[in-house]
Amino acid sequence: MTVDKFIIKNHHKHSYTTVYNKFFQDKDLNLELKGLGGYLLSLPSDWIINPAQLSFDLEIGKDKIMRLINCMIELGYMYKHKKDITFAKKGELKNVYYFCDDKELLNKTTQLFRRAETTPQLPLSELPLLQNAVMVNTTVESPFLENSSYTNNIYYKEDVEKEENNKKNTKLT
Repeated sequence: MTVDKFIIKNHHKHSYTTVYNKFFQDKDLNLELKGLGGYLLSLPSDWIINPAQLSFDLEIGKDKIMRLINCMIELGYMYKHKKDITFAKKGELKNVYYFCDDKELLNKTTQLFRRAETTPQLPLSELPLLQNAVMVNTTVESPFLENSSYTNNIYYKEDVEKEENNKKNTKLT
């Protein structure tokens, strides 16, 4: 019995990630950057992540996460969209990061932000969607980090609702 395939691929029907081969074969990307990119692509495209949560989930330091993110920006796989917020509230985005395994698609999709002299403050629902991309952001304060199940939108919304209910139920003395 001879085996002529040395890389055995399982062709999954669900719960899989598609990655552009050019991304994994890019000689400028080290193993850490490829791993971070693969991890980000495995998440749903509406996943809201901040570097603190990413650090927690991957069990590496925040400084290292920021170094990796900055390398991805320099290499053209990530775009940092900075919002001008004078007085930020809890949960309000200061930086939104777009990641894509295709530099050309990322550049094309983020042209709206790159051309604008002043950064528009769009709600997340109005931001352009990238196919096969993940939006990564930073919040003023770290949202709920202990629960990192399939999507963190639910936990964040629940956290905000609890805070609002506590304010309503608090009596001034």
